[in-house]
Amino acid sequence: MANDALEPGLNSAQALHLLTSARYADKLFSDIESVLFASKSKSPFREYKNELPPGQIRVIEDYLAKIRVQLVKSLESQGVTLPAPQIESIHSIRTTLAFVKIAFEDCRPGKMRGYGDLSESKAREINGLVDEMSAAVQKLDIYLAQGLAQDFEARLGRLQQVGNDIGIVRHLQQIIADHGLVEDRPMLSMIIERLESPNFEIAVFGRVSSGKSSLLNSIVQTEVLPVGVNPITSVPTRLVFGETARLKICYTDRNPERLEIDKLAEFVTEEHNPANCKHVERVVAEIPSPRLRQGIIFVDTPGL
Repeated sequence: MANDALEPGLNSAQALHLLTSARYADKLFSDIESVLFASKSKSPFREYKNELPPGQIRVIEDYLAKIRVQLVKSLESQGVTLPAPQIESIHSIRTTLAFVKIAFEDCRPGKMRGYGDLSESKAREINGLVDEMSAAVQKLDIYLAQGLAQDFEARLGRLQQVGNDIGIVRHLQQIIADHGLVEDRPMLSMIIERLESPNFEIAVFGRVSSGKSSLLNSIVQTEVLPVGVNPITSVPTRLVFGETARLKICYTDRNPERLEIDKLAEFVTEEHNPANCKHVERVVAEIPSPRLRQGIIFVDTPGL
């Protein structure tokens, strides 16, 4: 009779023990998946040999999937509810990248000297290597911060619904993914932004020092664009309507920043930004000009 009285269900401690054991088993399954992934990894420090043929890897993955399905059914049959995920994957990845940056910074000459003296030439070389690796990690961090991967398909879906032909965009995205061209993802995002925008964009092209900037200043009735006899524009500058005059500077290797409009020459002129040494991807100048209020965007381009 005592056993019959307990039969309706597990108590909270028993349910927690069952859930904890199932979670531990699933973690071990994830460890197996990590071994499968690591054996295929391109990491130069991989621990596992790539000795499993692709067909066998797929069979193992299928078995793990089936076991997990059965595991969930078993828990549900006992009235055990699975907890929802609590940690955002992007947040976790960016946190890990922060530790990667720290690992690289620990290789700076100032910290390496604790293991022995470094010559000045070798110190400069090490600093350069750390700068290169840190910049590559920073690009990935910026990409995650912008959330480009998260809403890419949703944005393309919305464009497709309103009749846009997105076949070429998808093809470009596939090329970037297949060849690891991460530095080109911001440009792909710009193409999508252009398709999403209801504004009409007019780019002004011409030879060096042919008066493009002067013409646009006249059109928008302001002297925002720098002009001169020597070549001026080194990166494209978009003129858009804004209630307050200000700049948005987008970089290829760090987060965008907003500045006062009088800082424009520091980023778009060959004198202050020769060969685009500041790694500016694009410049947007917001101007309270009536000529721009109707959604027209003018683009001042580098000379041909």
